[in-house]
Amino acid sequence: QHCNAEVLRNMRRNCDAEMLRGLFAKLRERIPGITLRTTLLVGFPGETEAQFDELAEFVQETRFDRMGCFAYSEEEGTVAARMENQVDEDVRQHRAELLMEQQMQIAAELNAERVGTETEAVIEGYDSAAGFKNAGLRRRGNGSRAAGRRNGRRRVGNLHRHGLSGQKPLAFP
Repeated sequence: QHCNAEVLRNMRRNCDAEMLRGLFAKLRERIPGITLRTTLLVGFPGETEAQFDELAEFVQETRFDRMGCFAYSEEEGTVAARMENQVDEDVRQHRAELLMEQQMQIAAELNAERVGTETEAVIEGYDSAAGFKNAGLRRRGNGSRAAGRRNGRRRVGNLHRHGLSGQKPLAFP
């Protein structure tokens, strides 16, 4: 949810940026092509501008394939709601927007690198408006087969705002 040691400690999370960097490096080494996804929380009580900047640098360095980011929202009766140094709502929202803009650029760059490559994918359907030339792709995970969907190898054909599409195979597996 964050990378700064103090923010993580305040969230009662038992890790820090170095532990996360080590974990991600080990995963990328052992599983080439792994897709890293995460969800971050910004504006947690006490988060400073410097701590947010550290998180933004961590996101840039890590280059997650997929990332969500949410602004902290105060929940009555929680420990966090009683903490001092609540971050202003507008600041929380702005920080979340900044990180998501940053992530959109990262994801676009990572997706562009994949155009023209082949990948194992879950085929989510064909685009009839495109003359059945494009198939929506979602990377296939752990050998499972989603109900009503077909698995197969596809060449990544196009880059779209929210992902990639693939070309129709000669024979549907």
